[in-house]
Amino acid sequence: AYLKQQQRQAAHQVVEQTGAPMLILDCRAADAVISARLAQRQTGEQDPSDATQAVIDAQQLNRQALDQAEQAISISVDTDDASSLDSLIARLRNYLQGL
Repeated sequence: AYLKQQQRQAAHQVVEQTGAPMLILDCRAADAVISARLAQRQTGEQDPSDATQAVIDAQQLNRQALDQAEQAISISVDTDDASSLDSLIARLRNYLQGL
């Protein structure tokens, strides 16, 4: 999930060592949407996730914002907005063409 800056920095070091490009997808959704998705997943019998509302709450509490350098290599997407997802696809295509 790379919610902490230290985790993202470690990933960035690996990317730099391999020469691969790095792009951060900063996925966001309203708390109510996240809770509803979690509840829906938990009603199914094949949910591989062990996430609970407590896990989600802890992740949200401990999430560290992207710094300026990370923002420069990120795309923010509202996962509850279809137009945001459509825009993400277009932005990813443009990004990939530039490589």
